Amino acid sequence: MTIWTLRYVATIAATLAWRGLSFEPAPIERSSAAPAVGASRIQSATFNGMKPGVSTLGEVGEEWGRPTKAIRHGADIRHVYTIEPFERVDAVFCRQRLVSLVVHLRQAFDAPVLAEQLELGEFTPVAIVDDAGTSIGLVYPERAVTFRFVAGNDAQVVRIEMNEIAAAPFLLRAEAQRTCNCAGCLADIEQAISISPDSPEPLVLRAQLQFALADYSAALASSTAALKRNPKDPASLTIHAQVLAALGNEQQALAAVNEAIANGMSTPYRKAAALVVRGQLLFNRVKPDGKGALDQYVQAIQLAEAVLDDHTGHCRDAREVLIDAHALAAVAIAHGDWNDRAIAVPKWLAKAIELSDRSFPEDRDPARLRVCRWALSACTVDDLHLDPTPWVAAIEQAAARLNAAIDDPQSVAMLERELGLALNDAMRAHEDRGDAAGAKYCVTRAAACFEHMAVLDPTMALRMRPSEGTTRQSEETVAGRPLPMQRR
Repeated sequence: MTIWTLRYVATIAATLAWRGLSFEPAPIERSSAAPAVGASRIQSATFNGMKPGVSTLGEVGEEWGRPTKAIRHGADIRHVYTIEPFERVDAVFCRQRLVSLVVHLRQAFDAPVLAEQLELGEFTPVAIVDDAGTSIGLVYPERAVTFRFVAGNDAQVVRIEMNEIAAAPFLLRAEAQRTCNCAGCLADIEQAISISPDSPEPLVLRAQLQFALADYSAALASSTAALKRNPKDPASLTIHAQVLAALGNEQQALAAVNEAIANGMSTPYRKAAALVVRGQLLFNRVKPDGKGALDQYVQAIQLAEAVLDDHTGHCRDAREVLIDAHALAAVAIAHGDWNDRAIAVPKWLAKAIELSDRSFPEDRDPARLRVCRWALSACTVDDLHLDPTPWVAAIEQAAARLNAAIDDPQSVAMLERELGLALNDAMRAHEDRGDAAGAKYCVTRAAACFEHMAVLDPTMALRMRPSEGTTRQSEETVAGRPLPMQRR
């Protein structure tokens, strides 16, 4: 770093301090539930005496004077101020209340340098990405501070945004941690619930996490609570259907997912996700309906492709639906009686892998893991003669990369469970092919996965066993394969 840059950083730090940038306890109205973990660490920013979520338009005008420009966008008003040494400072108001402050820097700065100057180093930020998967900023949920990057450079900050404490950044970080840090994910979810107790969104994410951990009783409580907040919410109904199916309540599950599809007309990506779940439910009935399942997957693909073509947002959700729908279609075809199955199944799986390779970097290995597991399920159809060997290698590679990024034992246990179930399918496929060596390898590895899972999380091992109202099929196919979280 040059002397000039060091001086400029010092100037920025001094100016921020002079202008009164500080962090004060956020006035969060909590629910009657127990306080969220780390709630005392949450403090929102105050800049030059003004605090988003607290200060009013009149107070800002009295303290800062007349703005150089005032712009109205619907119910919002943006006042532009000239405050040296910044390019400008925007104050955004909604119904006379300050909701956001945006500091535009004259010079872009390295994000770590700026985070250190603002004493944000102790907190874990979460990336903000656009629909192309490009990182456009970082948000620090505990401080409601967002860094916006220079276009095309995810290390240089050109704008600092200060907002009121909200649930959305905690949920964004919870989503990012769902496969690698269950404890951190749950802590962020609980914090979001305490901030927005009437919103179903954090309860949906909690239900999805509990579902992935095979804690179906807890997941049912969470999905039921989400539906109490909004009985018509498609995301709440979809996870509720998955949980009911895992508990053996097939008819109730179908009723819930049908309602999710009916209510998802205005949110095509949610309707597409619900169609995929309905396909899974039809396929895993006592009398499997493979044709009906395939029809649901095709409809989901058409909807998801339309979302991508419209460029109206939620492209990430659409990509996840496309991956799952193609892979599950391969499974439905493999277990059906269609002609040329041996040709069609590899093509559908290849497309699913291609889509997973084009997904966001942090989504690729979880997506590959799902595709490989479903591929190994297809390999168990003995008259197709599909070789499980390359899929075993692929799923072990994806699992190894995911394991390297995992931060807590429960997440490792969840990964071991997924890998163990997949290798169990691979063992059956090898046996059907008369490959004793391959079967022995897979059964040995699967046993090691389950043993490690039981050591890390004994309760997960107990929950995997068939219990009253739960069949092994629902536990290992429907419940074991939750869809990716659908972002709001």
